[in-house]
This record gives sequence, C-alpha cells and structure tokens, in this order.
Amino acid sequence: MEVAILYSLPTHRGQISDFLVTDTDTEASAKKIADALGKSITTRLYPIAENSIHTIRNIHADVFLDLIEWDGLDLPLSLKALDEMEATGIPYTGAAKQTYHVTTDKLLMKKAFDRFHLPTAIWQPFYTGEEKIETDFHYPVIVKLSQTHCSVGLDANAIVFDEESLKNRVCERIQTFNQPVIAEEFIDGHEFQVTMLERKSGLEMLPVAEIFFEDTDKNKFLTFSSRWTAGTDDYKKSHIRMATFDAELTKQMDNICTRAFQELKFRDYARFDMRISDYPKTNTLYFLETNSNPGLDDNDAYGLTLSFKAAGMTFRDFLLEIIDSSMRRWKH
Repeated sequence: MEVAILYSLPTHRGQISDFLVTDTDTEASAKKIADALGKSITTRLYPIAENSIHTIRNIHADVFLDLIEWDGLDLPLSLKALDEMEATGIPYTGAAKQTYHVTTDKLLMKKAFDRFHLPTAIWQPFYTGEEKIETDFHYPVIVKLSQTHCSVGLDANAIVFDEESLKNRVCERIQTFNQPVIAEEFIDGHEFQVTMLERKSGLEMLPVAEIFFEDTDKNKFLTFSSRWTAGTDDYKKSHIRMATFDAELTKQMDNICTRAFQELKFRDYARFDMRISDYPKTNTLYFLETNSNPGLDDNDAYGLTLSFKAAGMTFRDFLLEIIDSSMRRWKH
C-alpha cells in the first residue's frame, strides 16, 4: 500500500502573520506520520503550496492522508484542495468538503449545533460590529474569531463582563483580523477533548482527555499562549491529562458525541472540544468546537495522543485505523 501524505505549507498571508507557528508545525507532523507508518507501508510526503493545489490531481497513491489545514481568510484554499482530492477518485482521510467547511467556520458550526439540537452556549454572530446585541447574554461572554483555529485571537481580553466591553471587543477583533466573530456565553466548568474513531467494529469514543488549569480563576480557558508560547504563565499553568468519569456521564458523553459525529457527517475520526457545567455536581454538556481533521502527532501534549494511548494504541495503530476506515468507505 502507498500512502500519500498531503500537508499544507504556509501561504504568503501566513508567512507574514504573527501566528506562523500554527502553520509550520504541520510539516513536522507529516514527517512523524511517515516515520510511524514504517517500512511495511510506502509513504510519500507531498507539501502543497497555495499555488500548487492543482498538482494533487497528478499524485498516484492508494490513499491520501489529508493534513491540509488552511483556515481563516485562506479557508477557500482548503476547500479547493478537497475538490482536487475528490476528483482523483482516490480515498482520502477525514472530512469531505461540506463537513470540513461547516466545522472550520464557527458561524456555520454553531448554526449546525442549533439545527441538530446539539448543546452549545448561547451565541450571536457579528459581521460588522454595528449589530445590536440581541441575545440575552449572561456574562461573562467570550469573543472568538469565526474562521481561524489554533486559539488565534484568544487571550485574556477575549473574555468580557458587560455589554459595552462586548461591543468594543467585537469591533476590535473584526478590525484586527478582518473576519466575522462570534460571542458566546462562557461556560464555567471543566474542559474536555473527546476523540471519536471509526473502527471496523463501529464508531468508538476513546478515553477522554481533560484540560487542567493550575490557576483557580474560574474563567480560565485555552489561550493562544497556552498552546503555543512556551514560558508564559498560560503555557505553564495549563496541562492535559486523562479524565475520570462515572459510568453514567461516560455513556451520556458517548451518546451525544456519537450523534454529533453522525449528524455532522464526520468521517474516520474527529475531536470534540467540550465543557461540562458545574461538574461534578451536574452533568450538563456543551460543545465548544468540533475538529474534523484534528492535528495528528505522537505528543503527550495532545489530548488526542493521550486518548489513543489510553485505548491501547500506538501512533501507528491509530493512523492505520484512520487509513483503513477511509479505504473501507471507498469500497462501499
């Protein structure tokens, strides 16, 4: 079997961004994947630049392992790459174009949560900053960019505590990042990363990872610094560990994540970022985000990595499950 590992290179826009690190780690992950798959599988690395997307049609392989992850103002490039993969007739891992689009654009994602009655925080979109605040928010409220992932735009100032501050923060974010934003009620509770995997035996929720904050401030969340800037307080005081649930909550989370996976038409694998309000007093679950092609790495700083290891899998095992799932789907 020959696996073509397709990964995105930083665009011109990304190269001059303050957040370049979120793009450059993809190549390192691609090389780790090639190493993990080992000698029994032929792997070839295909770096894809914004001006070479058309070359995807010329690649010959048994399966594409898709690591293309342009987002923000470059999101149309990812959608174009998916069109090219689809045109080859070769199986590719992860989400199809529609699901990728819906789950990468937070405006579409939140609308999908509401449409399928998947629990999420009360929210409102803002396109210009001139909109009236129509939602009866309970503060604090968090302001997020609509099309950019990897916690870009998330810092201590993303949390606001009154309507005037919300108006100011919305306008500032739209002007700075040139994209719509969403505001949503901040869920005070424990945060979890839930990995779903399509195996031959069926869809499975892997053991759940928890984000742990050393700081006792109840308004803590994963900022850009938490994830990318070593040495900062946010980075030092946020950790990932395995969650411990009782059987009832595990079943509840499994059921709702299975429904989300199916309703949103995920494929092969996905990661759901969730919070549980007032845990362990109550078991009220909320979806924060969905990730249709989450980062793949053999790094214990990744919730996904801890989850597949807790399920008894190596990195190679997990990758083969994803590849096998994509090829089973194509055969049908």
